[in-house]
Amino acid sequence: MQNVVVRLGGFHTEMSFLGCIGKLTDNSGLQELLATVFAANTVGHMMSGKAVGRAVRGHLFVNDALDHVY
Repeated sequence: MQNVVVRLGGFHTEMSFLGCIGKLTDNSGLQELLATVFAANTVGHMMSGKAVGRAVRGHLFVNDALDHVY
């Protein structure tokens, strides 16, 4: 077993990355902002990295909104 290297696939790496973003932005107001568009239960899954498609769409939505503000 010393020659075995376990690697995450692309999807699981993306899930982990989105979960990290959710952890870093905890208590920043991002959840409340996303809750205006998505259901509150869904936002929890998005921030934990479980709802990948919705999380990517939500983060892109926030990014586009911030581009128009600044």
